[in-house]
Amino acid sequence: MSTEQRSPESETQADAELSALLEALPTGDLDNRRATHLKAAARAAFIAEHQPAEKDSWANLATLYRRAFEPALVATACAAYLGWACQIVLTLQP
Repeated sequence: MSTEQRSPESETQADAELSALLEALPTGDLDNRRATHLKAAARAAFIAEHQPAEKDSWANLATLYRRAFEPALVATACAAYLGWACQIVLTLQP
């Protein structure tokens, strides 16, 4: 990265050069039929990607296990370990 300061004149010249390059790019003029076809294809792809997938009962059971049972099991194990550790610490104090 350069630490040189750019003058406002050089930035204006760089902006002018960039504008000239951008104006030289071809435009994407579409006829109405092609635009409608592209819009329909894009909409179909969007809907297919964001539509909820059909799940079978095993997938629902796995989701229930992953989202509810497993966190509850881990929380119970942590609470039991914390209770055991507190009991040990309390028995060590005079």
